[in-house]
Amino acid sequence: MTSRCWSVCFTAIAGIFLAGAQLSGQENLLYNPGFEKSKPVNIRKDAPAPWGDLVQRGIEIEQGDAVRMPVGWEPTSWGGWSKGSFMYVAGQEGREVHRGTRAICIQTKTGAYVVSKVGFSVAGEEEGLEGKRVLPLKKPFSFSFFGKGDGKVSCYLCTYLVERESYSAEKVTPAEFNMTGEWKKYEGIIEFTDPDVIGAFFVIVASSGTVTVDDVALYNSPVSKTP
Repeated sequence: MTSRCWSVCFTAIAGIFLAGAQLSGQENLLYNPGFEKSKPVNIRKDAPAPWGDLVQRGIEIEQGDAVRMPVGWEPTSWGGWSKGSFMYVAGQEGREVHRGTRAICIQTKTGAYVVSKVGFSVAGEEEGLEGKRVLPLKKPFSFSFFGKGDGKVSCYLCTYLVERESYSAEKVTPAEFNMTGEWKKYEGIIEFTDPDVIGAFFVIVASSGTVTVDDVALYNSPVSKTP
């Protein structure tokens, strides 16, 4: 990841940091995890990043002055996206989307990144994490998503550290998931590997093929596997 990425990421996190937000019980920490909330976005060649950059690269994406896109999520202009498409899918539950009426669909041959613009603080203390938008520095925690398609998907946290840069200071298990043609839940575990991590934000990566992703979740502790 480049210095430009670091600057963009840090600005995004600093602007919408929610470290102290209270949640009840073991709740999903991600904002708009099912992509149901949307807003109008200007998507043209002269639009601000990342939308203008994607259009200029020839990425297939709906264009216009007020295109509906998911609130709190967007494709990046710094990771992949040299070919392919990005679609904010509207469809029927259980078919085009897993649940609700919206999902995101990515087609790529070279890799493509979609990020949550809500950041998280990382706490060295292992108590007091339940019910807060805080990730544990010293304990594993979990994520999940529903997906389908013919490609591969991975999830990780772009991290930032005290006084130095490190964009992936964690271990993710499994590192990657192979999609199938039917909706399926995929689950994994994340552990930080650097004691200087102080914050992070969530990233979805499609590395090949066509994939549709919905109902993404991030928890600050492991959760039981579900069918």
